[in-house]
Amino acid sequence: MAASSGLLKFKWILFVCIITLIKGQEPSFYDKGIVSLDATAHKKARIDLPQGKYFAFYGGRYSSIWLTTDGFLSFDVRAEYGNFDFSSGNVIPSYDYPIIAPFYHSGEALDTHSGAGNIYYRTLNTSHDRAELAMFGTNISNAVVGIKNFVPTGGIIVTWENVTDSIEVAAGCGPLSSQSACKTSSFQAAILTDETMMTFAIFNYGHMNIDIRRYYQSGFNAGYGGGWTTAVPQNELLNAQSYKGSDVYGRYYFRICADRIVRGGCRDPRLPFDGVPLELWPQYGGMYGGQMIEMSGSCIGPNDNITCTFGLGDSKTSSPGVHINSMKTKCAVPRLLEKGRISVSLYHGRTRVYSGIITIVSPGRMKDVLHSIDTPGSGWNTTDAETLSLSWNASLLSSMQTQRMDRVTIKLIGYRERGSKAEWVELAVLGSGPNALNTGRYTFNTRDHRCSGDLCNVETGLVEVRLVDPNKATSHLFLVSRELPLGWYVNNDMVQRYGSQWPHDKCILWYNNDRQDMAWLQSLPYCPCNLGQALVDIGRFQTDPGCDMFRGSVCTYHIGAVHCVRAVKPTSIGSGNQCCYGPDGALRYAADSFQGSTPDRSHAWGAFPYGRPDLVPSMSHWVKDVVTFYYCCLWTEYNDCDYYMDQRATRDCSGYSPPKAATIYGQGHVRTLDSRYYRVYGAGDFTLLETVSQDVIVQGRFSRQYLDTTSTTQKIYTNLNSSVFLSTIGVFTAHEVVEIKLDRNSPRRMLNVLVNNTFQFFDTEPVYMQQFSQMTVVNTPNQAGNVNSNFTVILKNGLGVQVVAANGMLNVRVMVPYTLKGQVRGLLGTWNNNNLDDFTPRGGNQPVMTSDIPTFYNNFTYSWRVMTSGLSILPHYVLPKSPSDLSNTVPYPMTISAMHSVCYEQPDCEFDYQNINNRNQARQTRIAAEWFAEVQALVTPVRSCGLLNVPRSTKNSYNYSLGSSVTLTGCRTGSLHGGTTYTCEATSNITQAWSPSIDAVCANIPIDEADVGMIVGIVIAIVVVLLVAIAIAILLRRRSHKGKSPPRAPDDGGKFSDDGPNPVSSGEYDARYSKVQKRDEEDGSRDKKDREFNM
Repeated sequence: MAASSGLLKFKWILFVCIITLIKGQEPSFYDKGIVSLDATAHKKARIDLPQGKYFAFYGGRYSSIWLTTDGFLSFDVRAEYGNFDFSSGNVIPSYDYPIIAPFYHSGEALDTHSGAGNIYYRTLNTSHDRAELAMFGTNISNAVVGIKNFVPTGGIIVTWENVTDSIEVAAGCGPLSSQSACKTSSFQAAILTDETMMTFAIFNYGHMNIDIRRYYQSGFNAGYGGGWTTAVPQNELLNAQSYKGSDVYGRYYFRICADRIVRGGCRDPRLPFDGVPLELWPQYGGMYGGQMIEMSGSCIGPNDNITCTFGLGDSKTSSPGVHINSMKTKCAVPRLLEKGRISVSLYHGRTRVYSGIITIVSPGRMKDVLHSIDTPGSGWNTTDAETLSLSWNASLLSSMQTQRMDRVTIKLIGYRERGSKAEWVELAVLGSGPNALNTGRYTFNTRDHRCSGDLCNVETGLVEVRLVDPNKATSHLFLVSRELPLGWYVNNDMVQRYGSQWPHDKCILWYNNDRQDMAWLQSLPYCPCNLGQALVDIGRFQTDPGCDMFRGSVCTYHIGAVHCVRAVKPTSIGSGNQCCYGPDGALRYAADSFQGSTPDRSHAWGAFPYGRPDLVPSMSHWVKDVVTFYYCCLWTEYNDCDYYMDQRATRDCSGYSPPKAATIYGQGHVRTLDSRYYRVYGAGDFTLLETVSQDVIVQGRFSRQYLDTTSTTQKIYTNLNSSVFLSTIGVFTAHEVVEIKLDRNSPRRMLNVLVNNTFQFFDTEPVYMQQFSQMTVVNTPNQAGNVNSNFTVILKNGLGVQVVAANGMLNVRVMVPYTLKGQVRGLLGTWNNNNLDDFTPRGGNQPVMTSDIPTFYNNFTYSWRVMTSGLSILPHYVLPKSPSDLSNTVPYPMTISAMHSVCYEQPDCEFDYQNINNRNQARQTRIAAEWFAEVQALVTPVRSCGLLNVPRSTKNSYNYSLGSSVTLTGCRTGSLHGGTTYTCEATSNITQAWSPSIDAVCANIPIDEADVGMIVGIVIAIVVVLLVAIAIAILLRRRSHKGKSPPRAPDDGGKFSDDGPNPVSSGEYDARYSKVQKRDEEDGSRDKKDREFNM
């Protein structure tokens, strides 16, 4: 029996070999046809995956796919070949379906034309094809960035063999002797998936002899407006078999499951590389570096010298590369001084350079990877720690199999700003050699690592744990801590300079120097008066990640606050404002609490162009604002904290002007800037808002085809006959366009964001906030997690546009800053506090005054249509109609009582409910209407007298709004003198002031004022005697020390000579007698930068 079986197997192998020779198996093809017992198809056919298996494509999930004779696979049976260039984006909806196209062409129907080729297909599953699936898994893992061990559990292979196109046949080619042979092509697509629905496509190309006509193309179409990704450029299709798309000629790899197609493999060196970017994974890294970025795109030799550069020009920083295989390499993000979207270039011994874009994330938005750092009780933030420990996740550096033997080097890295240069500097090696292993923990004695020389002037830095062998690096080459003050590192030197109370002395030196230039405070934006205003002023303020009530973060430097916001836009010199609010929602002042709102001399998020003193994200802020907080507050037990708060006084809300709000929600409901209401009554593209100068334009597309997103089983479309809704928003300024539109394909993504027609992704927390050249886009996850349902577009002029997906429709809220009052127009009205002219048509000067909906639409709404495709900032321009083709009928009439449980008599909700009979959508409309009413209440100007400014005083209340009374209860230092109770009273319709006038002071006068005269006389007499004695003593000293040098003033480090007094160490400090100030005044002609103390 065994011999018989062996003979049968031999015969089968021989048969396969003969068939292969006869048929001419293509070099890059996987087994096909009779060789692999494939099924055949002659027309469109449905292929079902084995039960329980799914493909993921652009975020959608599918259990079957349609095979076509036109060289593509589709996830929608309605997909047909059409003369469209998908890459142009100009595809009409009736052809815009999700497809996978190795060669999209007008194929000849195989069942009607003899000799038009064959189509083979087969499915793969683990029960019969385990070895083949394993081979696919290995190949894909080697070819695609970010993939380490892909284990497919199912798939399909489809082969188009010797197929021709209908144009060839129509021209007369065919099998008859009188006809010329048809040009044919052979190509193949394999699609693989695993248990998590991670899905990949592989395209193999054989001979490609069909003429490449205008609309023949290769790539992936997301469908339903999701966009197109080219697989093989059109001008390369004819010779695709001869080019390397990977380590095999004619083979191309793609990851297709997520919202962006990721190209695997590498590009043939013979082909032009312009416009073919590097594939990078991950597509972001922290500014402090360390993260390994996998790259593909350029075919790499095993002996190539690989280098990556990050940034351009003077900011360019190099990083050595690690060879993975011929298709992939990886480089670590170096320590940088900038954030945002930067260029990454790959060099490997040739003149060719492949480049891509990576997002460098602000330090505060990256997850901490070094633990036991910057935590209470750790000792890292103290000046007297004897031992310090750090811990980390060792698997981030190297694999579990080797990590306990892998060596690391642990360094202290400093940051400093000197003159015009900002730089990182290595301060000390804290651990190295055989005792520093990747075990995930390390402890050292601080006495072994003390500063010396110029390094003692470095105030802040990081700790780095770096793997010695970069070839073993997994996700990181090195790990970095958060920012740290270096008190323990410089302590010995500081004690020698100033004595044991050196933080006090450093505080005073900083105070005296910093107060020389306080003009920057006047350029800061005013803080919103209360938390509600801070939350809705989305164009000018955004949440500070370090104090976020929605994320439960600890307000480390503002204890007692529940939430802080920061001004988005830095001032012209790079400063920023921070505003913090207590549990009562009131603004917390630095003068009232050592945990109050403190502005930043250097914006915590940095300022463009970055990389320079005062402008480096986070680090400049630490040098200018945070280390000094340690000196004056944390390291002196708050005894000197008033000095800090004097210099970082809260920019109060007395000059704050809230923005004005307008909105569109549900089925075309509009609330204008001056609070008028109407409903949009036609589909198409309209101008929602534009500035008079047209340097800012906001356009919206109103649609009628509604998709209920609450259905999880199938897509249910409804064509609305009586209403419309917003489906797309576009924001334009200075040659940059942000487009936000509904995603009708992905079950986990509700909105798509495109910047200049390129999809952008906000899938992980570090990249929730991304800054582009003219606008910043922020993704705000909801309680269900990150479903990309809530985005805010922030413009440099302070205008904010919030776009929220609400049950298959867009709700839009626009917040217009007061600086644009009287400068805007459009469907959202004109903000001039006169609601009578909100309905002024484009080009007119008389508002439309009618209650007839069609007439209002024709005369007002239609006038704000986008006139031509050339004026549209949205793709696929949709021209509105006039008159509108909507009807005034109510499709689903209901009684008010029937709608009460959903709408609670809210009229917009009732309208929507009766038009599509969808409870969820109607409820979303009610919520939107109620929320906007709250927003309008919050942006009502708050009249405030500002801080009740009695320095060092304590109070019974910190509410400084009109009508409030505040009682002074005492003083933190000194005694309270003067009035104790003050009321904020109106002085006119627009002004207010404290009454009575403030005369209270906190003064060091521990005596009865009735005895002042007598005591003054005694003091004068004593002073006269002392002056005489001092004069005699000075005369005698001069005679006995004639020729001796006088005491020296403090040097740049704050040192004083042994025989010279230190004014900041002897008694109460008074800036008027500071030798430091005197020196600064004498050197007043010097540049301010040169006068700063370089610690």
